[in-house]
Parts: sequence; C-alpha cells; structure tokens
Amino acid sequence: MSEQGWREFLSAEGIDDWVVLHGGATAVFHVGSLGKAARLAEAITKIPGLEGTDILLTIGDGFLTVRLTRDLWQLEPRHIELARAISAVAREYDALADRSAVQEVQVAIAARQDEIDVDFWRAVLGYLPMADDNAVDPLGHGSTVWMQEIDASKPLRHAMHIDVSVAHE
Repeated sequence: MSEQGWREFLSAEGIDDWVVLHGGATAVFHVGSLGKAARLAEAITKIPGLEGTDILLTIGDGFLTVRLTRDLWQLEPRHIELARAISAVAREYDALADRSAVQEVQVAIAARQDEIDVDFWRAVLGYLPMADDNAVDPLGHGSTVWMQEIDASKPLRHAMHIDVSVAHE
C-alpha cells in the first residue's frame, strides 16, 4: 500500500468513469431500472480476477455504484485493469457513468493520542478496521470513522467534524 498506487490509478488511460476519494476508486453507473442495475452487477461479477478483491457493489433503483477498494491506500496496479474491464462491461449494458454522483462522507474524530479510542467506535457501530486509525462499515452503507490525532500541546481536547469528498469537477 502506497501513494504510488493511487497516483498510478489517477494517471492511467481509460479510467474516465472513475473517481478516487479517501475510500479509493469508485464509479456510479446509471442504467434506468433496478433490474438493469442487478443485471449489470451480475455481469461485472463474471470479470476474471474480481473474486476476492473486496469490491463493493451497491445496487439502487436505476444505478449501480462500484467501489474497488475501501481505502485509497489499497489501490494497486491491478485495479486499473479491473476498472477498465468494469467500464467496458458497463458500456455493453448502455450504462452511463456519472462522476458527479460519486461522494463520500467521513466522520473525523480529533483527539490527543492517549484519548483516541477507535475500538470504541468499531464496537458501537459494528465497524471493521481498515487501518489503525479508522473504522469502516462492512456493508458499505455508513460513513467511515477516522481518528485524527491532534497536537498534545493544543488546548483543544476533543473535536469532531465531517469530511465530504466529491469528484473534482
């Protein structure tokens, strides 16, 4: 896991459908109905090399969201080829990518290092660790919780804020 992985993804050709945010590479495809979204999802599951990658597909009435990873630091060169293959299948199903529909909400909890209790948040929310300092919804429905260490010399003991990420455009 490195910065190189997501930088290579962003500079790759043929991934115009995809947006990279804190949670990694994501694409939203509009298809017109729930049934078409389910058929597209089924077709995507047949792409070689996809099994066991922790991909997350979210089917909605008229759209399919595909998240390749749950963290941008998990992006690897293989994700570039998977993204291209998924986009190709989406085109076969007349699905329209909508980069503006990709978004993330993250709850950031800032505290001094000795007051950070990510295990509490994982337990109370039923979340899993993605890294030492965060917790993610295993179903992909809820916001990530990120523990941000603040400087011990600052007078602020504890604070929370919401991070909202969207595509550049």
